[in-house]
Amino acid sequence: MPSIVNTNLREARNRKARTNDMNSRIQERVGGWQPTPSGIKSGNIEIVSSGGDQHLRVWDKYSDSGTNAAEDIDNSETDINVGIGTKFIASQMIQIGTENMYIQSISSNTLTVRRGQDGTSAVAHDNGDDIYIVNAKKSDTYTELSSKTLEFSVAGNVFNYPRQLQIIPASKINFGTALDFTDAGFVDYDSINYEVLFMPRSIQTYSVTSTDENSAQFLKFAAESKSLTGFTPTAELQIGAAGTSTTVTSSFDDASAVYGDTEQSDTPPYDDAVESGDADHQLATANVTSIIVNFDVVYSSFVGTGAMNILWVVRAGESDGSTAFSSSGAEYSSTENITSRHSSSGNGTETESVSFTFAAGMSASARVSIRICEEFGDHTADATVQINLTSITFATPASTARAITGTDLADAMVVAY
Repeated sequence: MPSIVNTNLREARNRKARTNDMNSRIQERVGGWQPTPSGIKSGNIEIVSSGGDQHLRVWDKYSDSGTNAAEDIDNSETDINVGIGTKFIASQMIQIGTENMYIQSISSNTLTVRRGQDGTSAVAHDNGDDIYIVNAKKSDTYTELSSKTLEFSVAGNVFNYPRQLQIIPASKINFGTALDFTDAGFVDYDSINYEVLFMPRSIQTYSVTSTDENSAQFLKFAAESKSLTGFTPTAELQIGAAGTSTTVTSSFDDASAVYGDTEQSDTPPYDDAVESGDADHQLATANVTSIIVNFDVVYSSFVGTGAMNILWVVRAGESDGSTAFSSSGAEYSSTENITSRHSSSGNGTETESVSFTFAAGMSASARVSIRICEEFGDHTADATVQINLTSITFATPASTARAITGTDLADAMVVAY
């Protein structure tokens, strides 16, 4: 008699054997984490352990594309004009406002998209709206905590490594000329909170008008106009006694600037008086040759979604003794920038620093003012924004300075902290 096979029993045994493998046991033990060839991952977090090195990598689901919508968009349009089409590739998912769109193809600065993806609704958007890339897969830009960036404690002493560091060779450093990171073959920084350490190669260190090598002199290096995309390297030979540097951290004339209902000029002239909503301080010192202004941009009462971008202007120069700056022939400078905070970060503080150099020195006392000009762009997020002065550092050198220009003079180490 032929044997009878219980197929149900055999299938049950096969299923048990299939689920009793290493992969299934790992997923069951670690609560749904997926094994990878070098570790495990879940969502936008990956733990890597290979080659004797350990990493914890986290990448954001959304990253700023670096460009904006270049037209008003209705709720049915599928050809979207953007500022820079090369910021995207076909098959990417993007987000404008609360709507996700799938890029089918790209022609120059026009994206052909499918609207209302990932359960979102197709809605109208405005010219200038931010565009974010939805990182469904692992992004090239991620935060990594590893044995190279961990904080270490040795005999009670704690040290760590910088968050971002680039060595720029002397051939790329042209003193007196702005350096652009990407044009020089490097990468931009995600914060202006970085320091530049110059390492001189061959620079004359005695008076250019005398052969007396023992006269009082010193070299001065600075990274001016720091931004996310670069800085201006400057160097000068100081002949004579060193100057004095002073820092003010309290008792400002007006320590806070607020974002009000009246939109201010984003290029205020020297004779534009300080407004009631500006932060302002007049230094009781003349002959100022450099000023560094440090301040916090504080976001509170965040509502809505998307980013809140604030355009601010910092002015520095000779005071007219009243509420404005001196005549246009005097020392005066202004700089503007945009501070951005996404609603996903919520309330919080962004720290900023701006520096000015006045080669001739000021004949009158110096003034510093900060103004919040406007909300940059039309966004669905809104917040209360206030700027608080934290410190003003100014220098009054007593020496004679001679500018040093050119390349191949010093390497630079740019360290983000």
